[in-house]
Amino acid sequence: MDVGRFDIECHSKSNAPLNRESVNVHYCASQRPADASLIERDQLDGLIAAAGAGATREIVAAFIRSTDTLLNDLRRQSADGDFAAAGRTAHALKGSAANLGAVELARAASGLEGSCREGLLDLGCVEKAAAIYARTASALHAILAEYQG
Repeated sequence: MDVGRFDIECHSKSNAPLNRESVNVHYCASQRPADASLIERDQLDGLIAAAGAGATREIVAAFIRSTDTLLNDLRRQSADGDFAAAGRTAHALKGSAANLGAVELARAASGLEGSCREGLLDLGCVEKAAAIYARTASALHAILAEYQG
């Protein structure tokens, strides 16, 4: 799964906007078309086929609990300017999202991780990822509702 770059605008440490020419690397929220899929269905369907719908619901519940914690950690780390810790947290979020096929969230987390390497992470970037997460969680629940058992 490709967890490529994002087209967004983040801010520098002084909170001044950075344009794409000055920061052409790490962006934190997607500008993909609104109809783009949040979830890689083949991956999630494969998990359901292997583990069953019930076990997958438990996996998704654990993902949601851990993602809530990771996002809260990212908010705190961003506010504290702890980019090293935030980078590790974003990496963990990227991996857990990718494992469930939550491609948009994995991309957002990848962008956060890259922003941390550059020392550019701000709370606005974290909140954009949190918005993607909220849509992702709803999409996961809707997909799981399609399965009985």
